[in-house]
Formats: sequence, structure tokens, C-alpha cells
Amino acid sequence: MYELKAKSSVRWTGQSGTVMLYVLLGLVALVALTSLAIDVGLAYNARTQTQAAADAAALAAAASMIDKNGPAVTLDLSVSTAVDVASQNAAIPNPSLTLVPEDLTYGRWDLDARVLDTAVDSTDPDQVTGVQVAIRLDDSLNQSVPAVMSRVLGIEKFDVQATATAYLGFAGSVGPGEVELPLAIPCCVLNGPDCSDDYCASGAPVPNPCPLEQNQARGDNTVSCIQFQNTADQTGCWTLFEENSPSVNTSDLVKIAESDYPEGVSTDDSIYLDNGDKTPVVSVIADRFYGQGEFEGSPEGTDTDGDGIIDSWVIGLPVVECQSQDHCAKGIVADVVGFVCVEIREVTVTPDKTLRVQFLCPELHPARFQQCLDELGVTGTGGRDFAIRADIPVLVR
Repeated sequence: MYELKAKSSVRWTGQSGTVMLYVLLGLVALVALTSLAIDVGLAYNARTQTQAAADAAALAAAASMIDKNGPAVTLDLSVSTAVDVASQNAAIPNPSLTLVPEDLTYGRWDLDARVLDTAVDSTDPDQVTGVQVAIRLDDSLNQSVPAVMSRVLGIEKFDVQATATAYLGFAGSVGPGEVELPLAIPCCVLNGPDCSDDYCASGAPVPNPCPLEQNQARGDNTVSCIQFQNTADQTGCWTLFEENSPSVNTSDLVKIAESDYPEGVSTDDSIYLDNGDKTPVVSVIADRFYGQGEFEGSPEGTDTDGDGIIDSWVIGLPVVECQSQDHCAKGIVADVVGFVCVEIREVTVTPDKTLRVQFLCPELHPARFQQCLDELGVTGTGGRDFAIRADIPVLVR
């Protein structure tokens, strides 16, 4: 009995010591993990704050890197704007974040490969479409996140870095009421069969060339004919900018022709198209252009050279997918892919139903191109290159 109790007592004492050792080791591990968790949480918060600052600085840099009036690249303004925006942001333990020019990288954002190509001409506004911003908390410009509890593990600080890339491409959206006529231009009319050419790069673009019916003193009497017949010469589409109904009826087209499309238009839209003469619609466009009928005395067009001929109505129009096969046939739905500046020079109702226009480029027609930009107002990014740079950038990485 005594031996049994003695053995039992000895065994229990050994187990007690082992348990205490495990408890102590567990407590040490728990304290270490708790300390690490607290400091990692602080570092994570600092990372979130740093990323928000990088996002804001990248968007600010992109929004100010192009002067659309030129267009021209304005990198000095872009850098200073980004530096200022970064300084207005805080990240543990920095009350204000420091950004330097070397932290900004400019180039062309490749929409397909999703990379920033920096091997471009940084003075060419057509090539500068993206900017990357990097902000570091590493005790160089900005303080690292100091370890508080983790010092028991020998960790003194946490370095944090965040990068953001913003893209400012070409016009991909316009606001309510900015599209004035129920028309869309197929991209292949402007940029060739596969819609890949730069129609402003090779001189004055004259797709589907035709002469003005009445020569104008200002010159440029060979223009582009926008025709709506279902033939190989078809270069324009009728649309109500509707995504849900294939009906593109004449009465609704007339309403838009009379008083603009009231909603916004975006490259997120897929719209139904139609073709055909639509004589009532062309008649309203002519009346509005020349100040006839219900628009008597209030022409949208102007006499630019004083020869008594109304010869200019500058507008922006959406561009849609190529229609070389479908010719905008009724019931065809097409994606909006961008916007183009157009100057209507003549509108013919009889015998043909044709708009004689000039497609505008900033280098060739600076005053009228700027007029178009003013008419369109603020544009969002996301469209293909039809010369109209966007105003509003987006984050792409």
C-alpha cells in the first residue's frame, strides 16, 4: 500500500513538472504570437493606408499628365500634383507621405498585355497613357512601421511598399446630353478594315471622299460623305443608343435629332443599329443645321468665312464596331468603342440623304477640334484612339 502510494506520488510529481514546462512554453509562444499579431496588424493597416495614398497619387498624376488643348504631355505638372496628393495622405507612423519624381514611371499602358511599356517617347501624348506610382515606408523617404511588441522576437521594424498604375487613354464615355444626333460611325470607316490604323497620323483623313455640292470660300471642298443606305458605300449608322430593344424607329430618331440624346453614352454600351434613308430624320438634321422649319433663326451651323453659307456644325459622335459586312442592318447590336470629332459641312436631303462632313484631328484642325472637346465636356477613359483624349483616368493595377 505504501509502495503503491509512493510510486503514485513520484509519478504524479514528474507529470506535474512536465505539464508546467509545457504551460510555460505555451505561454511564451502565445505571448510571441500575440505580439507578432499586434505588430503585423499595425503593418497591415499601414499597408492599406500606403496603398490608398499610391492609388490617389497615381490617379492625380494621370489626370494631369496630358493637356488636351495641345494635346501635349505635361509631366512636370503631373509629378508636382502627385507629390502634393501624397503629402496629404498619412500612413503609420508618417503623418504625411513623401513622394519624389523618381517614384513615378510613365509610359504606354498595353490594354491587352496589361503592362506599362516605358520604352516610348515621353513627349508624345499618343504614347503616354499610363503612370505607375510607388510609395515606400523603408526609412529612406518615409519611416518604416516600428515594431512594438515584436521586439521580444528581435523584430525592430516592418518595411512597407505599395504601387499603383493609372491609365488615361482615349474618350470612352460622355455625359448626358453630349451626343447631339442619333448617329454612330463604324470604326473601319476611320481606321481601316481591321480598325487598327491611326486615321490622324497620315494627314487629313477623308474616308469615302466626295465633293461639297456648293464650293465654300474656306476651301477643303473635298469631304467625307456619311451615307446610310445598305450598300458598300454605307458609312453611318442610325441608333437610339438602346441596349434592350432592336427597334430603331424613325419617330424616336427624329426626337433625338431635334433635341439631343438625353442620356450618357459609354464604351460599356452595346447598342442596336439600323440603316436606310430615314428621310424625316435627315430633314430634321438639315433644318437644325441651316436654321430652317421649327429651327428658323436658330441654326446650329455657322458661317465660318463670311460667304453667306452655313458651313460648320462641330459635334462628337460615338464610334462602333466595324459594319463592313452587316452595313448597320436592322437588329444588329454593336459595341461602342470610342468617340470621334466631326464637323458637318453640308446636309443633303434631295436627291440623296447624305451628311458631308470632315473628321477632325487636333494637329490639322486645332480650333474646331477644341470646339468639339468643349461640346463633349468631361470624358471618361476606355475608348480606342480616335484622337480624343479622356479626362478621367482609371486604376488598372
